[in-house]
Amino acid sequence: MFMELKSLVFIFFLGVLLSTPNITCSVGAVCNERERKALLTFKQHLKDTSNLLSSWAAGTNCCRWNGIICDNKTESSVVQLRLHGLSLSGELNPSLLELKHLNHLDLSQNDFQGISIPAYLGSLQNLRYLNLASAGFVGIVPHQLGNLSSLRYLNMNGAPYRVDYMGQIHSTYQNLTVDGELEWFSHLSSLQHLDMSRVDISKASSNWLHSINMLPSLLELNLSSCKLDSIPSLPYINFTSLEILDLSSNGISSNIPEWLYNLSSLEQLYLDSNNCRGTISAAVGDLTALTRLNLSYNEFEGKVPRTLGNLCNLQTLDLSKNKLHGEISVFFQNSSGCIAGSLESLNLGFNQLSGSIPSSLGSYSLLKKLDLRNNELNGSLPKSLSLLSNLRSLLISYNTFEGIVTEFHFAGLWRLRVLEMDSLVLKLRADWIPPFQLEVARLRTCHLGPRFPEWLRTQEQIEFVDLSSNKISGTVPTWFWNMSSQITYLNLSNNHLTGELPNLLKSPKFSGIYLSSNLFTGQLPLISSHVAELDLSNNSISGPISVLLCNPVGKMNLEVLVLSGNLLSGELPECWSYWKFLRLITLGSNNITGKIPISMGSLLKLQSLHLQNNSLFGELPSSLRNCIELVTINLCKNGFTGSIPKWIGESLSKLMFLRLRLNKFHGGIPQELCHLTSLQLLDLAHNNLSGSIPRCFNNLSAMVSKRNSSALIFPSVVTGTLLETAALVTKGIEVMYSNTLALVTSMDLSNNSLSGEIPEELTSLFGLRSLNLSENHFTGKIPDKIGGMSLLESLDFSYNKLSGLIPQSMVNLTFLGHLNLSYNNLSGEIPSSTQLQGFFESYMGNQGLCGRPLPNKCNGDEQPQPPAPGDEDEDEDWVEMKWFYVSLPLGFVVGFWGFWGVLIVKKSWRLAYFAFVGDVIDKLYNCCSSFKPYL
Repeated sequence: MFMELKSLVFIFFLGVLLSTPNITCSVGAVCNERERKALLTFKQHLKDTSNLLSSWAAGTNCCRWNGIICDNKTESSVVQLRLHGLSLSGELNPSLLELKHLNHLDLSQNDFQGISIPAYLGSLQNLRYLNLASAGFVGIVPHQLGNLSSLRYLNMNGAPYRVDYMGQIHSTYQNLTVDGELEWFSHLSSLQHLDMSRVDISKASSNWLHSINMLPSLLELNLSSCKLDSIPSLPYINFTSLEILDLSSNGISSNIPEWLYNLSSLEQLYLDSNNCRGTISAAVGDLTALTRLNLSYNEFEGKVPRTLGNLCNLQTLDLSKNKLHGEISVFFQNSSGCIAGSLESLNLGFNQLSGSIPSSLGSYSLLKKLDLRNNELNGSLPKSLSLLSNLRSLLISYNTFEGIVTEFHFAGLWRLRVLEMDSLVLKLRADWIPPFQLEVARLRTCHLGPRFPEWLRTQEQIEFVDLSSNKISGTVPTWFWNMSSQITYLNLSNNHLTGELPNLLKSPKFSGIYLSSNLFTGQLPLISSHVAELDLSNNSISGPISVLLCNPVGKMNLEVLVLSGNLLSGELPECWSYWKFLRLITLGSNNITGKIPISMGSLLKLQSLHLQNNSLFGELPSSLRNCIELVTINLCKNGFTGSIPKWIGESLSKLMFLRLRLNKFHGGIPQELCHLTSLQLLDLAHNNLSGSIPRCFNNLSAMVSKRNSSALIFPSVVTGTLLETAALVTKGIEVMYSNTLALVTSMDLSNNSLSGEIPEELTSLFGLRSLNLSENHFTGKIPDKIGGMSLLESLDFSYNKLSGLIPQSMVNLTFLGHLNLSYNNLSGEIPSSTQLQGFFESYMGNQGLCGRPLPNKCNGDEQPQPPAPGDEDEDEDWVEMKWFYVSLPLGFVVGFWGFWGVLIVKKSWRLAYFAFVGDVIDKLYNCCSSFKPYL
């Protein structure tokens, strides 16, 4: 019995040894001498930095070498070469051609550092398996691979890559490319598995699919991220056995072709992350073998087809990030109910679905993930939710749900691990013990207050906690702080929490701590070295900042530090060298004094620096020129002196937002600022600057181009995205921008002692939306070409010494919401346009101006206005004027009912419009009622 057990153990470990790719050998086989020499030659040209090929030595049996498998049936010839993931580099010597019986070659997950795929691989006639995935190859895929007629598996899955904070893929090397036609693919008649992910085949003609269609044995086709722009039509389908099709992450903008719905064997279909349009055809219900369907991140419109209910084998369905609409009950209350017995993951998030969740949700008994975030769903949660005993993730936030959620809704959810909801009222007993053990609790605005939720104490596996905006008051319980050793993300912001913060040193996992907008007092806490983002803004924390900065615990990894809107005092200490990874520093609206320390120049990764509204003084240290990654500098409302440093323009080439408002800078505006081609916002107002505006400002190309609406996002190691914010002062009001910050293009040089003429070059900044040169000593005329700045929304030249006529071209400034030309020496008639006649106070203090909207009319002695370009004779002007007055009432009626009529008929538009108006009013109210900026 004991001997039999030993034999079984030996056989077991022998099987493990033979099945492990990177430690394979062939027991009993004797190496072919010719092939042994060929392998040694092959090794000589490789770089084996990890010494994983140490077994490849002269005088030894090559069939026992690492990664080699021999076959006795072929006179101990090498049949498999498995070198997966050995960190190899160097060259691939053609000595491999001596391996006449080689049928399996795996070079994947190595780093051949940008060499080409050797064309000689096409001469290894017996190859059935070829894996070159993520091995660092670049260049053209050799067409000689088409000679491998026995090949069943081919994987050329792109170069090694990383995914950044924006979700963008960055390869270490350039992608492999296919140059010309793919006709050679048609020779691989035995091919079953083809993976060319991240191989650029955009240079191939639109017939690329026709070549692949010639592969009758194909079971799996993966062309993800191949830069395709469409899916061609096919007259017939040859790869009828296809089971997996992945065309994700391309630029496909066409509809789904009809031939695709005829793939009766298809089990997995991935078209996500494209620009596919149109509706999802009801023919999708014919793909009855489907187990996984992913159409997310596209432009699909219309309703979710009812025929999805026919897919009795479907386990995963992802239609998120589209423009689907209609009642969600149509999906859950389908006619056959077949899908309810198989579906395990359902993602309909980020669409425009409406209605309430029906009670039939409870029939989806196998459901493990339900994601309905960011839709227009309403009503209350059905109590049948408690029947989903397999549910692990419930994500329903950013809808308009209402009503009360009680313990009953969660009664059967004992497998639940991720819970994300908002707006609903969680009315739970104080002594409630949940049946689940959450890992993620994201319960923003769930009316959990006023007491801190006691049931969290039972959650022993929780890592992500978001209880923000829940009206929770009082102190945070000690037991909760003791749980911090397991928490990686903590957000208690926007509550009414009080007391002092304990030192947050216990957690080896903490990466993000967000406790802003509470009533915390005391000094700054010490934090664990693992914390990457810390936001304690808008509290009543006092004392010196040195308590935190000068007491590091090990090698600090903090990247985001937000302490604005507190009562911090004292000087900025010389302790910044401990915080090498900082990218964003926000210390605005405190009582910090002193100078900017030299050690801040050691923050080489710094991208955003906000020190506004403090009592800092002195000159800017030249060490800051080392912070070449800076995008934002906000030093407003301090006491900084000296001249604006030239090194700002010389060294900080990535700068987009420069705010030095309300300081004591003097001297001229340095010409070097003209090098800042990325600059969108320049605010030098309320200083003691003199001299003229540099004529080279027309080099500020970010103010020249017209920008698209998008958010400016900084990388966040915790949340994935982190919105930068900046302020714009217009009409005397400071407005904070975040989501629309990328649109902000502004120049404010007001309240200085600048002189000379306004340079004509300034008018080439066509992308500017706000320009303020008021309260200076500018002379001369307003530049004639100012009308070319067609995006201007705010223009202020008041309180200068400008003279001459108001340029006729200003009638082209149709977006102006604020205009101030008051208190200058302007003269002549105000140009006639609906926009310019809407500002009365804008022309005060100019004695020589006349015409509407001013009461003094122009007489015949007034110098006539120069005609606008393209004007016809007086008769034609009169005809056009008559048509204007005739069409004015009609235009009013069409415009009125075109806008309000749609709002009356379209409920979703009406709700969105009034939500937008309410949001704008709230922002304006907050700006006017508080002097604490967000950052």
